[in-house]
Amino acid sequence: MARPKSALRKALEEKAAAHAAAAEAAAAAAAAGSTTSASNSEWEQTPTPAATPDTSNTSVSTPATTYSTPSSTLPNKPKSPIASELERLSLPGITACNTRDWTFSSPAAREAKAHVAPDFEALWDGYPRPLTFEENIAGTRELMEKDPNYFMEVVGVSSEVDEERGEGSVWLEIAVRWTDVEMRGFSELLWRRDEVGKWWCFRHTGMRTTEEHSGFV
Repeated sequence: MARPKSALRKALEEKAAAHAAAAEAAAAAAAAGSTTSASNSEWEQTPTPAATPDTSNTSVSTPATTYSTPSSTLPNKPKSPIASELERLSLPGITACNTRDWTFSSPAAREAKAHVAPDFEALWDGYPRPLTFEENIAGTRELMEKDPNYFMEVVGVSSEVDEERGEGSVWLEIAVRWTDVEMRGFSELLWRRDEVGKWWCFRHTGMRTTEEHSGFV
């Protein structure tokens, strides 16, 4: 029996379909009436040769890699300072994994870890139970140490913050690569503000885009 799709998965699939349609329209305009072949992949975001590169893309650089955020994945309205801050704090954990910094020793990783809530839980598509922060890191470490080529690249970032309610969500689209395999996945990080104004990440939900690679390991 097929598993019912979660509301988050449905929203992400609708968003990806909209991105694909926008990319096809941009490619058609750039081709000036010539025939171009668009990718059939629902998750493909690489511009076709006829497309004009978008120089307005936003980049967040770290010592490990550069995360390029296609402007088409971002809301048209300007981000609030809080939204930008939560996005920034949501990235160092991936850099720590890519550099195998399992103790979060870099300044950026230490700062991000200081915003992990005591009741943090990680939910993985197909995994039977929530994981604590420590279990999540241990599981990721075990997975990545099986293949030294395992690498995660953030290819899209968006967020939504309700400052009045003190709630925020950050969504990351991630390209996961290891030997002979590449796939796309999504991560949702939920944030809440405490009574003194500090923001805490209290839940991470990770989803793979194919049933073949679903689950934590």
